[in-house]
Parts: sequence; structure tokens; C-alpha cells
Amino acid sequence: MFLCYNQMIDSEFAAVNKLLRILILSLFISTFIYVLPAFAQTTILDGTLAREHMNANGSQLVFTDDDTGYIYYCDGSNLFYQKTTNGGTSWASQVQISSAAIDGDCGTSVVWYDQWTPSDTGDLVHILVADRTTDDDLIYIEFDTSDDSSATAVNISDGASMDAGNYEVWLNNIAFTKATDGDLYAAVADDTSDYVLTCTGTCTTAGNWAETSGASPFEGDDDHIQLMPLATGDIIMIQHDLSADVVESKVWNETSWSAFTTIENSVEDLSTTIDEFGSPPLVATHNPDDHTIYLAYIDYNTGGDFGTGDDDDIKTAKYSGGSWSSTTNAS
Repeated sequence: MFLCYNQMIDSEFAAVNKLLRILILSLFISTFIYVLPAFAQTTILDGTLAREHMNANGSQLVFTDDDTGYIYYCDGSNLFYQKTTNGGTSWASQVQISSAAIDGDCGTSVVWYDQWTPSDTGDLVHILVADRTTDDDLIYIEFDTSDDSSATAVNISDGASMDAGNYEVWLNNIAFTKATDGDLYAAVADDTSDYVLTCTGTCTTAGNWAETSGASPFEGDDDHIQLMPLATGDIIMIQHDLSADVVESKVWNETSWSAFTTIENSVEDLSTTIDEFGSPPLVATHNPDDHTIYLAYIDYNTGGDFGTGDDDDIKTAKYSGGSWSSTTNAS
């Protein structure tokens, strides 16, 4: 009797368990179908944006929480932002970030949010803009997400006494990051100049910016570049050396740049200059919890024959524990 009773209980339990699994599966499917509209395309701006305005390897999009996000961009040679408060379902109208140093000169922009840096709780979005008019300067702007205000833009390339570049269409690449010790780093690689600037004080004062170690860490003037923070105040520079077809990196230890570390050899590009089809072929993101850096880059393989074959790859790698390792191709 006892055995039969347990068998009956087991049988009933199995039936109930099966029913629960079916209900859970049905709930999952129903929920998935319900949220499908959330993946619909949302138009942020239907305007006259040119592709050169998005010619930056770094981010132009910031989310401060699940619902609140900002996108920053140049439009008609002025700097604008737009904001969402519902996770990107809809976006408010564009608002100009106006300052004498940038009005009418905005070529392309890249941003870094305080909280992308490990242990940083700040509210600032740091904006770097390449001036693509006759001045050819690098402009720095602070944007405070606590009240959506911006500080006066400053010309940091002039502040650091750097020679003018040539920040024109397809010929410039800029990058920005904030180290764990609070220092800011701004980099440019265009077709005539390349350098990394750093600020260790009040960065809205142009004179507080200076070139790192007095020398450029880059191989060439028009390579694709990224900057990312590391532990203990160091940063890492990642570049695609277009002339040598190599993806590589260097570490800045707050005193000097290391030698190059090769991530991969024989990574082909479309040409030896940044153009509208080859930019940006290298992007990175950073995990603030463990300092792992994830890198994605395009290996065109067939060079200028991009798009006509099936051997063009989107490759990935990660930097962890002081070294790089290849990861699965994304495509």
C-alpha cells in the first residue's frame, strides 16, 4: 500500500510538473510575441546627416540607465544631442550644444561617459569634436546628464600647442577615454597629423591639455584608433595599421608608451586611407567589472574587392590579464 501510494504521488507529481513546464513555455512564447514590437525600428532624426559626421571609431550613444539615453552628433556643422526617456522607443527633438569654439565647425564627434570607467560614479559625458573647417582643431566639451547642461567648449589642440591637422571628410579618426585615476585622453589620427593629448586637471581649461610623452604612439597619420582604460590609471591604444595590415596595441603607463603588441597580422583594409566604405572597421568596448576589452574589426581579405566575395570577415578578440586572445568571428 505504501509503495502504491508513493507511485501514485510520483505519477501525479510528474503530471503536474509536465503541466507546469507547458504553462511556463506558453508564458515564455506569449511574452516573446508580446515584446516583439519593441524591436521595431525607431527613427531618431530624419534630417540631412552626412556620413562623415559618423566617421569615428568610438561611441556617440550613451545610456545612463535602462530608460534614459543620449546621442551626440554633428549636423550641418553644428553639434546636437537628442534624448530618450523610454529606452529608445521615442526620441525628443534635437538640441544644439552651442559654443563659439564649435558652432559652424563640427565635423565628427566621439564621447566617453564617466560611468564607463570602472568605479566612476560621475554624470559627465565628455565630448571630443574634430573641427573640419580652416582651423582643423580638436574641441572638448563637458555635458552634464544630471541637468543636461554643457560647459563652454575649449580648443585643446591649440591649448597643447599642436600643429593643425586636416580633419576633412573620410580623412580623420578620433578617440577618447577616461582613466581610472580621472585623467582624460583625446587622440586623433588624420591624414597629416596624429597624437594623444592628456588632461590631469580642470579639463575645461585649454592649457591643461598636453601631448603624452611628447611623441605620437601611432604608426601613421590615418590609421583607425581606439582608446580604453586599464587598471591603476593606465590606458591602452588599439590601432589598425593600414599600411602594414596589422591590428596592434600599446599601453600608456602614465609615463611612456610600451612597444607594440600584435593582435593579428595580415588584416586587410580597402585602401591606405580612411574612406567612406572602410570606416570605421575597428571598434572596442570595455567591461568595467573586470577590465576585459572586447574588440571587433573587419578583415576585408580581398582589399578593394569588398562585397564581391564571401571571404570578408568581422573578427573579434579580447584583452584580459595583460594579453590578447582571438575569439570567434562575428561574421
